[in-house]
Amino acid sequence: MKNNIETTDIHSEEVEDVLSIIPDKIIRWGATTISLIIILILCTTAFIEYPDVINSEITITAVNPPVQIKGRVDGKIENLFVADKDSIKSEQYIACVSNAANFNDVMKLKQWLDTVDVAGVVKLPLKFDLLLGELQTSYIELQSLIKELQNQNNIEFYDKKIASFEAQLLHYNNYLSNVKKQSGFAHNELAAFYKQYKRDSLLLLNDVISESEFDNSNATYYQKKTTTQNSDVLVSQTQLKISECEQALLDLQLIKAQENHEYISKISDKINGLKTEFLEWELKYVIKSPSDGIVSFSKDLMKNYSINANDVLCTIIPNQEIGYLGKAMIPVAGSGKVCKGDKVIIKPDNYPYLDFGIVYGEVVSISLLPQNNHYLVEIRLPDGLTTSYGKELNTTGEVQGKAELITENHSLLNRLIKPIYAALKE
Repeated sequence: MKNNIETTDIHSEEVEDVLSIIPDKIIRWGATTISLIIILILCTTAFIEYPDVINSEITITAVNPPVQIKGRVDGKIENLFVADKDSIKSEQYIACVSNAANFNDVMKLKQWLDTVDVAGVVKLPLKFDLLLGELQTSYIELQSLIKELQNQNNIEFYDKKIASFEAQLLHYNNYLSNVKKQSGFAHNELAAFYKQYKRDSLLLLNDVISESEFDNSNATYYQKKTTTQNSDVLVSQTQLKISECEQALLDLQLIKAQENHEYISKISDKINGLKTEFLEWELKYVIKSPSDGIVSFSKDLMKNYSINANDVLCTIIPNQEIGYLGKAMIPVAGSGKVCKGDKVIIKPDNYPYLDFGIVYGEVVSISLLPQNNHYLVEIRLPDGLTTSYGKELNTTGEVQGKAELITENHSLLNRLIKPIYAALKE
């Protein structure tokens, strides 16, 4: 019995030794398998890519939408310039509502205002029989100012006085020329008599001539000297008169220029005021197109048709295709990931995306500077408001919704390595 127990113990120890030893082959295969699994996982993470998503609110507005034209005042259509479905240009008149002014007369005034040269306004004819309604008072005041300026120019008060001063100036200049010549002759004669006076003085000292003869020579010399001085005074007086005449002429020309400038300034102000009043009249009574397109009447418009203020009279359908542009505000944090051309998934608030689908967009621009810690991103909608389900979202005005900005794809491996790399660099 004892021998059996010992044998069993011996065998148990041997078995344990055998079992405790793992073969090298199994270890190698196990390590290889684990390494392959790790490599396979790493390779798989290198191929698994997904983008970062930046969420934001978005507002979508139409580009070149149809424009409804409304009346601004109650009244009747006095002039209708287009027919339904006509092509129309920007700023082209569609209709004019009846008012106190005659439309054709107002257009004549507008043409005059557009072509008038204020500096030459005095030469332009101005009609007095125009019926201008609300513009009439300012037009009459403008007529009065132009008439005053024309009368002043017709009377030629300043021109005649200026011509008179110019004639006097010419006369004085001619007179001055003659006086200067006479003064020159007098100076020459004085010089000659002075020489004679000197000679007579020497002759008197040598008792060649008598004192009476010398006195005659002396008297003649001083007489010529007085004559010469009088000539010089006359030259100075004439020059003074010329200066006074020139100053008076300049003063008169200045007064004329100032009065003309005052009239021209008043006329210019009145013309600018009339232009402003015309724009107000046009805005109030004239219906015109804001853009190129096709005019579509909302009512059976015709002459004498009664309209009310704020009634939709027609719609301008633009020639260009209607487009849509979205604007989203993204936070500064992470905004550097967003680039031009990034795809955008849009989920309009009014249309649940599970029922209607999503709208696709594309980033076209990002603002250079942030406002309130957000950048403005403009998003183009290549397919308009057509969803991924092929449904067209019918809407007017702005569309609010959620936007998911899809940034560049990054692999899972890259995302795992980046934190480790950043930690090692610190």
